[in-house]
Amino acid sequence: MHSLSQQHQEAQFFISQVRRLLRAAEGAGNKPVVLVILSTAVAFESGEDLSPISLESLPSCRVFYIRYRAAPERGLNPYAPQMGGRGRGMRMGGPMGRRPVELNVIDQLEATLKPLNPKLFDVETAEEITKALAEIQKTTSR
Repeated sequence: MHSLSQQHQEAQFFISQVRRLLRAAEGAGNKPVVLVILSTAVAFESGEDLSPISLESLPSCRVFYIRYRAAPERGLNPYAPQMGGRGRGMRMGGPMGRRPVELNVIDQLEATLKPLNPKLFDVETAEEITKALAEIQKTTSR
């Protein structure tokens, strides 16, 4: 996703990279084409071309999307500033001194992948990521 931040049209750049990877994998022999995407939810800038990926000229493939969502910190007010240690004053988190809250997160990345019918895993912990990867391995080794 860091590469996306360097592009003007992030959504279409992402789609072009997915297409490039799938086409390159098609020429890799008789193995099934599998793509695993690991990302947080993505909201592209206003005015982006959010057209979903076209299946034209793409090989048959299995796509898995592991979407990481940070677990909310327990017992803390999500809008309260973070306190710094040892009397150094307050340390503010996030924009305007508030930590981001992921209640109704919009994920436009998921919509760009929809024609590929990705299997979606929403994960919050390393253990959940490990379980998702194990399920992907199990599914693709059949």
